Amino acid sequence: MRALALALVLAGLAGCTWRAEPPPPLDETVTVVVRSADLRLPQAAAHLEQAVGEALVRDLGWRVTPAGSARLELAFQLERIRSTADDDRGVPIRWEIRLRGTALLVSATGTTVPHAFSGTGSYGGLEDEDRALRTAATDAARDLAEWLEDRGLR
Repeated sequence: MRALALALVLAGLAGCTWRAEPPPPLDETVTVVVRSADLRLPQAAAHLEQAVGEALVRDLGWRVTPAGSARLELAFQLERIRSTADDDRGVPIRWEIRLRGTALLVSATGTTVPHAFSGTGSYGGLEDEDRALRTAATDAARDLAEWLEDRGLR
């Protein structure tokens, strides 16, 4: 019975990636800098900047300050909005918004290769648009945090 339980646990963990130890921390404070924002929805940049800062603290344990010695430089590209559902007359009733851009980390240990990131959110009307932007920003921030962790920066 124990062998069966152990086999089930190991089977469940087969798809997981494990490290012997966490990657080394970034030994400096970080500031999030928006280098450019080619956006039609200006509140998207604020949502992205906030979500990225929160992800760096929460997911990587970094210290984020306005005067950090390391810089995470973000360039936002024009957001993409597309309809994803129509009513029986063919009128769009649901949309998806994709926030995307590139990131570059400049720190005392060097500069990373730029990373293209993106995140999506969906909404059914103007009253849902801000929630969709926040969802897309959180999704993009998670993408960035995973990229930095995969680069061995934590």
